[in-house]
Amino acid sequence: MPREQFVQENLLAHGGDEALWEYLFSRISENEDHITFDMFIHNMAVATRGDPDEKLDWTFKFYDKDASGFIEHDEMLVIFRSIFKMVEAVDLAQMMPSDQNTPEKRVKCIFDKMDLDQDRKLSPDEFKEGCKADNAIMEVMSLLR
Repeated sequence: MPREQFVQENLLAHGGDEALWEYLFSRISENEDHITFDMFIHNMAVATRGDPDEKLDWTFKFYDKDASGFIEHDEMLVIFRSIFKMVEAVDLAQMMPSDQNTPEKRVKCIFDKMDLDQDRKLSPDEFKEGCKADNAIMEVMSLLR
């Protein structure tokens, strides 16, 4: 499937903004111009059917936009801004605790809990251990089946 078709079909089906779908495409495709069915299925299988560690590895890779081996604060913030925009129709902010009801507050909360050395980036270990210690995150991971 060509990149543009992937982006447009997901915009129509799920909303959000073009940047989120462009970004997702770049994370799951090995080619800049198109994604094969096999690539798509492989990534969705890991994200939805993998064991918890596989799902966390996939999620880490998703957030690590520049493939530096760390999730930087700004990388996560860009994604959360897109996610909040995508689900604004269901009024995500109303469902979140007041200390997490904006992308900025949510990312701050995540980094406050997970960024143990306070360097404004999450290592794979910080991310995985932080997720495993958060019952809400692990519950969401278990729902992805």
